[in-house]
Amino acid sequence: MLPLVARCGTPTGKESLKSEGIPRMDRTELAAAEIVSGAVLAAWLVKPDNGPERVMIMWPDKPTAVSPRKYSEVIAHITRVLANSSIELAAMRAKGAT
Repeated sequence: MLPLVARCGTPTGKESLKSEGIPRMDRTELAAAEIVSGAVLAAWLVKPDNGPERVMIMWPDKPTAVSPRKYSEVIAHITRVLANSSIELAAMRAKGAT
């Protein structure tokens, strides 16, 4: 099963989310960062009213252009966000929060 993927453009943090056919749910930001100027990548733990918990990876709304010289730096930022979200999720599980 593929992870649930959505687009950035809404506030982050623990709050309710409802837009464009997405069911109402609580969400907790696991990690987020600007990967290049104006492009934010975020990962949230979401708890739908009717369904299992999921991690939503919020990708930038538009394609991100970057010079070949900066490409490895952007990939490092993306990897850091996803790694940090995995660490945060593991910590939450260890505390029994999920």
